Amino acid sequence: MVKLIIDMKDEFNKLYTYLNKRFDALDIAVSTKSDKSDVELVKNAVDGLYGQIDAIDTESTAISAHLIRIDETLADHTTRLEKRVA
Repeated sequence: MVKLIIDMKDEFNKLYTYLNKRFDALDIAVSTKSDKSDVELVKNAVDGLYGQIDAIDTESTAISAHLIRIDETLADHTTRLEKRVA
């Protein structure tokens, strides 16, 4: 009977060790996958921010060009009005 209990304990220890190794391997795989998905998430966020910055820069350039045209038009109208008054 004692031999049976010792054998069962040995088998249980082997199973316990095997399962621990498997769970450790799974933990490593899951943490590696999490890291990759976290990196992908950050990469996507940076790409999104870059796209927004690029769009804002394009809009700013267009607005600046439009303001320059308005300023030139106002200067032209001011010159014409000054000639009429003089």
